[in-house]
Amino acid sequence: MSKIKFTVLGCSGAYPTPDNACSGYLAESNKAKILVDCGSGIFQKLIKKVDIGFIDAIVLSHLHGDHMADMIVLGYALQMLGLPKVKLYIPDKPEAESFILKSAKSFDVVAIREGERYQAGDITLEFAQMKHKVMTYAVKMKTSESVIVYSGDTEYTPVLGKFAKWCDLLVCDAAFNNETYQKGLPHASAKQAAEMAKEAGAAKLMLTHFLPHISTENHLVEAKSEFKYTTLAKPDLTIKI
Repeated sequence: MSKIKFTVLGCSGAYPTPDNACSGYLAESNKAKILVDCGSGIFQKLIKKVDIGFIDAIVLSHLHGDHMADMIVLGYALQMLGLPKVKLYIPDKPEAESFILKSAKSFDVVAIREGERYQAGDITLEFAQMKHKVMTYAVKMKTSESVIVYSGDTEYTPVLGKFAKWCDLLVCDAAFNNETYQKGLPHASAKQAAEMAKEAGAAKLMLTHFLPHISTENHLVEAKSEFKYTTLAKPDLTIKI
């Protein structure tokens, strides 16, 4: 029996602030530790939580800098400490960023494929492609007791509701509120995140990936008007599901 402890390392979109790193999350079960995204500022947050020698796998939802910039530093650290290669799951594209990671000596790179299942300890990983400027995947992390789905960056898409069906926690991109959202932007609004949580029948929703230096009060109000069981991501927040 294994629940998942999910910790927000950072949740700032585009660039870090003095108080918040870019996207990065740590999923821990009885037999696995998985780093999900590794944006600017995440490495320092990560090593305060866990010895990097115990990381079983890394998942990058996509290859924008605010989700993968600290992978270079993490790779250096693994190499200099003489640690074994870490399994790294990434999209194939963009090819330039993918090539850099595939060329690094510290990672055993696996190209993400929809419909495939991958194993890290007692956590099963599945992926579904989302709607963003570059190839982006939502990741489902599942044990015998828990199901957590992280959207990565995405516009509203019905694919997420289907992929996250009956999950215990949906961690969803909610970069905008009603005032700042415009159709065609490459991220969801808080209200749209709540709609996708409802479509999924999720037990709980965590809003994340906020624009730097903005208040998120309206995000929470707008999401809760659609989906009662909503919370906001914030650095060092931990939920055990």
